[in-house]
Amino acid sequence: MPSMAEKAREAGRLEKCPRPTFETLLEQVGSFGLYQRLMCVMLIGGSTLVCSLTYYAQLLMMLTPPLSCRGVPADRQTDGGCARLTDSSTQSLLDAAGGPGEPQGNGSTGAGATEDGRCGSWSYDTSVLFDTIASENDWVCRDAWRPFTVNAIFWAGNIVGSWFWGILSDRLGRRPATLASFLVYAAGGALTLVQPSSFAAILLVRFLVGSAHNTVSHLPYVLVIEYCGSAYRTYPLMLLIASWGLGGLLLPWIAYAIWNWRILVVVTSAPLLLALALYRYIPESASWLMVNGRGDEAREVLQFVASVNGRQLDEAVFCEVMVEKREGEPEQPTESLLHVWKHPRLMKNLALVTLLWMLSNVCFYGHSQNSGNLGSSVFVSFSLGGGVEVAAALLVPPLLQRFGRRWPMVTFLVTSGLCGVAYAVVGNALATGGRLALALAGRMLIMGAYSTCLQYGPELFPTVIRGQSLALYETMGGIAIFVSPSIVYLRQTMPSDPPSIFQHQTTPGLPLLIIGALSLVAGSITTLLPETGGGHLPQTLSDGDLLGAGQGLFDACRKPRSYTDEDCSGDVKV
Repeated sequence: MPSMAEKAREAGRLEKCPRPTFETLLEQVGSFGLYQRLMCVMLIGGSTLVCSLTYYAQLLMMLTPPLSCRGVPADRQTDGGCARLTDSSTQSLLDAAGGPGEPQGNGSTGAGATEDGRCGSWSYDTSVLFDTIASENDWVCRDAWRPFTVNAIFWAGNIVGSWFWGILSDRLGRRPATLASFLVYAAGGALTLVQPSSFAAILLVRFLVGSAHNTVSHLPYVLVIEYCGSAYRTYPLMLLIASWGLGGLLLPWIAYAIWNWRILVVVTSAPLLLALALYRYIPESASWLMVNGRGDEAREVLQFVASVNGRQLDEAVFCEVMVEKREGEPEQPTESLLHVWKHPRLMKNLALVTLLWMLSNVCFYGHSQNSGNLGSSVFVSFSLGGGVEVAAALLVPPLLQRFGRRWPMVTFLVTSGLCGVAYAVVGNALATGGRLALALAGRMLIMGAYSTCLQYGPELFPTVIRGQSLALYETMGGIAIFVSPSIVYLRQTMPSDPPSIFQHQTTPGLPLLIIGALSLVAGSITTLLPETGGGHLPQTLSDGDLLGAGQGLFDACRKPRSYTDEDCSGDVKV
């Protein structure tokens, strides 16, 4: 019979050298070898780049070239051609044009001004920006709400799609869900060309594209990190950020070279169809296969990963992990988000990080959608916006690796918020370059906050409810993004004074003022969350409830210890 001392030594050995897990298998086949690097470039880099190009192409297609009221002298127009002239001015213009005449098209007179003084017919300066969907359909002035609505419907599709693709990937696997989302995204882009003059048709098609938008980049990201060891999971994040920023950097100049929105749609959407040819090379998630009892397939995938990385899979360890999963399945209670209320700290953390994710989405996409309002050249402002996001890709992962999640997140949000507020308050006193620098600094910093939050949430979610939590996370983020176009739209919908002379006036600083204030609020919320950097992911609801217990406000990340064979003795394998 073992003595108490022997029992204590054995307990200490088992605690120091736990039973093998899927993380152990990743260490054997290579935590971040050639295979994972190729997946990062091909899956994350390729899909996120196309996703970024498609998204920014949509923003360009909803902009309008500089416009003027057709037939009305330039010195008699106000607010860029959206003129509400006084009665006397209107009458004199109509008289000069030969009288009211017959209304044309949308109610305009031959002179371009209706009898109530509003402009009803426009000409566009296509030397500055090519014809777009918005300009071809005259979605300007009183109809300027239509592009805003198209962008909002795009994000409404994202809300629905987050749940649909999440359920599909859990039931059928990551691989088929990835392919299906690629096809929907590409098909939706092509269908935009079918009936671009129909507002209802455009709404339907953009809803379809939006339903797959986040999935096209986020699902490959999830698939890749499921093959990466815990110490290397910031590298896929870095490539995700860089690929998104690169798309924003390149798209304006691709559009400039093409100068046709229809060809631009094809060029930005079609590359995803390459997934059909490359589908056989997209792996299924080995962890998903093991959880779903498909051990033989998981073994084949891991053996292939090991061969590419020049490593070897230990069959005995693999079998032990599979046996552990089978033995644990009958005893594991069925957990759901409905059980979180029994764990107060976990419930608080999930609520706060979800709110933080919503605010990060509003601010990040608000900055992106406001890019067209930052300078005289939409191509330059869009390109610079993409450039600072690439810079964020180089800045964020090292900071997260060194300082954890919480305080880098606070820093990103607060400094981005201050940039937005400064743009609104003192922007008019600055030169154009100074205003642009403030806006771009805010965008780079909010990209840092957004990408940090993309990793923060899943690290707080316990494994038993991580899939459900991520679906909720994406859905609430989609709801928040749905609001972002309306914030940007406030720039051109403020009532003017006096209303008898102007139809409306622009307030370029208002969107960034609101976004900046929301960023400051988000920064204060972040201080209430626990630090997760360097810690083990919570497995059960009880683990999640203990996360952050005993942490102080200024506690930084903990570096996880790496166990080696010398740490262990006995029959337990690592």
